[in-house]
Amino acid sequence: MADARQGFERIGTRLVQIEVSGKVAWMLAGTDRAARLSGPCVRLLGAFDAYLLGYARRDLALSRSFARRIQAGGGWIHPALVVDGRVVGTWRQQRTAGGLAVTVKPFEGIPRDVRPRLEAEARDVGRFLSLDVQFAVDSRPRNH
Repeated sequence: MADARQGFERIGTRLVQIEVSGKVAWMLAGTDRAARLSGPCVRLLGAFDAYLLGYARRDLALSRSFARRIQAGGGWIHPALVVDGRVVGTWRQQRTAGGLAVTVKPFEGIPRDVRPRLEAEARDVGRFLSLDVQFAVDSRPRNH
């Protein structure tokens, strides 16, 4: 904690205080403007990504109503679709004869401005693996 406090103090003049879900948080000054100008940030996080590990509560990143879809129990954390820092779905990848099939399953609908960035993120997974990507959205309702 001492190191964390020291680091926070060193960059304190570059931070702005914001409110997130009714709680105080901090971010680098100007980051919010840059994010608004560049559009939604879309990421496909793998299973057990550090973004979702080690927290007693994940409320800032993941709505409680969808939490069981990411962590169903037994310590397993599923791959997550994240838009602007919020987990909004799951995804999977499967090797095929033609490359890699990437399928996302959003918890709710995908906004129109997110779709191109989501497809680009899926292609980037394929680029990393040197595989061509077939992208799909599975919007069928989930059966519990």
